[in-house]
Amino acid sequence: MEFTTEKIERARSNIAETEQRILRQRRRVEKMLVERHPADEAQAQLLVMEQSLLSMTRFLTNLERDLKLGDLSLQEHQTKKRIKAAQSAEPQPPKSTASPENHS
Repeated sequence: MEFTTEKIERARSNIAETEQRILRQRRRVEKMLVERHPADEAQAQLLVMEQSLLSMTRFLTNLERDLKLGDLSLQEHQTKKRIKAAQSAEPQPPKSTASPENHS
């Protein structure tokens, strides 16, 4: 449980840091627009940052929900599925068609 709690805390701190970066970027874009500087790159960067924040928030929400429900069965299912796929992808040793005879 300590690992998952640590993971949640790291995710929360990442989200808080990203929110602060987005606020700084938003102010930078607004300042550039007021000063009539080309702000296309800054606006594009802001959009990317906001999308990243949405992904992080969604991840945290799903992680907290799964931990609350104790529902880690999906992870087990995905792991078993990957193992089975990897095992079936392994090359099988060729079957010998010759009968074992003594050739002396």
